[in-house]
Amino acid sequence: MRTVELTVPQTRTDDLLDELDALEPAGLRLQRDGSLLPPGDVVTLQITNEQLGAVMQIADRYAWVSRVGFRWRPRSRSA
Repeated sequence: MRTVELTVPQTRTDDLLDELDALEPAGLRLQRDGSLLPPGDVVTLQITNEQLGAVMQIADRYAWVSRVGFRWRPRSRSA
């Protein structure tokens, strides 16, 4: 699972959300006016590794800034 955070100009947020929603992300959060520099809305998604390429292509069309992270889960050790 990856977390992607996008900063988007306010005038483009709704179009971006329409495209991202079609990908059926595991999680989608919107913070209107969440970024001061650059100014805009902040969209945060939880997606699978397989969805990352499609999300980044969409982000290239709409977002000013993107950040990709991942969640690491340690494996339990056998005794």
